[in-house]
Amino acid sequence: MAQLRHGLRGGMVLATMLALAASAAVTVSPQEMAQKDQWVQQNLLTASNLPPFSFSYGGVSSTRILPVWKRTEADTTLDSNRVQHVITWSNDAVQLQCV
Repeated sequence: MAQLRHGLRGGMVLATMLALAASAAVTVSPQEMAQKDQWVQQNLLTASNLPPFSFSYGGVSSTRILPVWKRTEADTTLDSNRVQHVITWSNDAVQLQCV
């Protein structure tokens, strides 16, 4: 019986947390969306710019690797508010995707 009460209490806590999270929805302004779009365009979708991350592969920095790897982009409209961008860099042995 104690386990049942503990389980119900845990479920009520979870339900309360979910209700609070739902009521704390964030509204994004058109200006914020425009800033996001500009950042994505500059930092991810402009092929001449390096991405906002780095790594080493075989002891070589991504700043030297990515400019010579093949780069492809695929965009998928998810709904009226969202577009998924998939950028792929590849060579003969490796494929790196940024989603």
